[in-house]
Amino acid sequence: MLAGGLILSTALSISTLAAILLIGLITIIYDVLGGIRVVVLSDFLQMLIIVTGLLICGGVALHLIGWKAAWASLTPERFEILNFKQWGFSSKGAYGFWPMVMGGFFLYVSYYGCDQAQVQRELSVGSVDEVRKSLLVNAIGRFPLVLLYCGMGVLVGAVFASPASLERIASVLHVDTATVGQMLEKDPDRMVPMFIVSFLPHGVIGFIFVAIMAALMSSLDSSLNSLSAVTMKDFYQRYIKPEGDERHYLIVSKTITALWGIFLVAAALVFASFGKATRQTTIVLTNAVGSLLYGPILAAFLMGMFFKRIGPRSVKIGVIAGILINVYLWIFTPISWLWWNFTGFVGSITTALLVSIIRELEEKISQSVHWWEKRKIYPRLIGLMFINSWLSIFS
Repeated sequence: MLAGGLILSTALSISTLAAILLIGLITIIYDVLGGIRVVVLSDFLQMLIIVTGLLICGGVALHLIGWKAAWASLTPERFEILNFKQWGFSSKGAYGFWPMVMGGFFLYVSYYGCDQAQVQRELSVGSVDEVRKSLLVNAIGRFPLVLLYCGMGVLVGAVFASPASLERIASVLHVDTATVGQMLEKDPDRMVPMFIVSFLPHGVIGFIFVAIMAALMSSLDSSLNSLSAVTMKDFYQRYIKPEGDERHYLIVSKTITALWGIFLVAAALVFASFGKATRQTTIVLTNAVGSLLYGPILAAFLMGMFFKRIGPRSVKIGVIAGILINVYLWIFTPISWLWWNFTGFVGSITTALLVSIIRELEEKISQSVHWWEKRKIYPRLIGLMFINSWLSIFS
């Protein structure tokens, strides 16, 4: 929601707050009215628009600067992932090879296996075989798509490295070059929309912005639907009204979707009011927040599948501990956020196992104490019964 506000405000020359409200209103309306079917259909159409927009932006940027300038713009920091010596345990090497591989593995296993926004897509496919096919297509198709928009980003960044291009951008935005630099320093997400309004023809500008907004809304509608589904199934139907009919649940579900939409708009407005509200870019903020949770969530699922000795209470304590460990790493250490997926996973399982072992020991100790108490009590009972029997005989 925040990313959409930054982009739309740049395109329409309106405030970020007004842009967030506009995006939120549109998304809430079509998501509430359409449900999961509209989400699936719109996601498919939006993907086609996004790919076309990426090709246009990348092609125009390449035409403006050429291959040599694009390659020359690649600073050593761009090749950080090829650095096998940096582990991301300090402020350097946050995107080195090892944090990317280790953290990325746990991040994406958790996302594609446990994240409600992804799983709701898989559940709408129809069968397990079709789910497998969809995941395989996603695995194959994701790489060229990511490579495409990363390449487009490098080309657009190379355009901004040119002083002549920066002057043209400033002229179109009716500001000076220093102001453009300040805007990008505060919100790097504005780079692509600035490029679009400065170098593309007017008809194409509208199409490209539709592509960007389509990408954002395809994420927003999935998030709204997943939030609504979890709230409805795990809370409302379980604790508030378990005996409701389908019509009642449908109305309540749409209401919950609208309420979550309002919450997301409010959260985006709060972040926007903080000034530089993100860690470098909005996509980094999104993945960093997700990395706080993905490791513990994956741990909870795997413990439920493979560790039968670990009870529900131990799992809950483990998940909470994993999240707290990651929060500590975020606030007090410079460790790369990619590692949080791993540390949250290991911390959750380790804590849950320790809690489970402690509970088992407590039960054994309790049983032993109970057994010894029996050993002490039974001889006394037998003795009293023996005395009582003799007294009865004599009497």
